[in-house]
Amino acid sequence: MTVASARGSAFHLALVAASGDQALTLVMLAVKDSIGLHLDEALRERAFAAIRPRGVEEQRALLRAIERGSAASAAKVLRAHLSEFYGT
Repeated sequence: MTVASARGSAFHLALVAASGDQALTLVMLAVKDSIGLHLDEALRERAFAAIRPRGVEEQRALLRAIERGSAASAAKVLRAHLSEFYGT
């Protein structure tokens, strides 16, 4: 796993852990290596240096929305992030 994907996995795991949902946290722990491999693949296929700043800003926006307690904003940011990164 690259440093970038390890950081991405750590970020996602921290978000899940912060939810307090122990079952979801266990699922995330079980799949985090697979997610890291997927991130490695996705980053190899793209110009990582070009997309990294946007990904970091999207994660910061997500954290700001969570800190404000705005579920609607967090959901909007997360949907846009997933759509952009994963093409969903």
